Amino acid sequence: MGLFDKLKKNNENSGDADVMYEKLCIFKEISFDDLYINCLYSSVAHALYVLNNPFFDYTQSWDGSNYCFHYGHSRGTITFVHDQKLFVGAARDESSTRRKLYPNFKAINIFSKATAEHRAVAQKDTLEYLYDEENGVTQPMATVGFWSCDNKIYVSDTIEDFLNNGGEYINIISNSFEDLRAYWKAQYDFSEDLHQLANYIFDCFYSIKPIYLNEIKSLDKSCIGYDECVISLKEINADLIRF
Repeated sequence: MGLFDKLKKNNENSGDADVMYEKLCIFKEISFDDLYINCLYSSVAHALYVLNNPFFDYTQSWDGSNYCFHYGHSRGTITFVHDQKLFVGAARDESSTRRKLYPNFKAINIFSKATAEHRAVAQKDTLEYLYDEENGVTQPMATVGFWSCDNKIYVSDTIEDFLNNGGEYINIISNSFEDLRAYWKAQYDFSEDLHQLANYIFDCFYSIKPIYLNEIKSLDKSCIGYDECVISLKEINADLIRF
């Protein structure tokens, strides 16, 4: 049975799932590799941005194969399982009315339509980054979830509800690579030189080539966010960073 068949089977047999998350919808078409590359590039752009804006170093980070982000009122995590070529993500929008479902609601129920493999990843990894406290109860709290299947992103929402309850950043990060590069250049107000530096560092990470920081003039140790920039780059792949 293929992944899509498993999804359909789960969709037919999960009548006890919370009504709010009973839908099964294709959000976007994107492969595992393409989304991973997009998150990788976004992290490189973020590292260069914090070089002069260290206060925003918390907005993107990596912990192993878990990519964590903060965007507006939302925060979330995407877990990449390389040997299975699957990803699982969740986010919590603090301004969403769904926030009020907790502590009675269990975040794993957002993935009631996903396969057992995806739910296991969500439980073990993804949701572990979304703990919060409500009425004395500390537990994972998310307002949207998503997962991969057949080079598509699936959600248990309508597209409109997904976007309105914490999925806006996923809409950005799952754009085409060229659109994403243009987005970060505009968002971070990069000069052409800084934009090209982001492309160069990304190419090194992607090609698994060492990056010699002392040879990059723009990475000046006198910059107020130099340490934060280096930490961010090391989170992507510390083995490739040279001084």
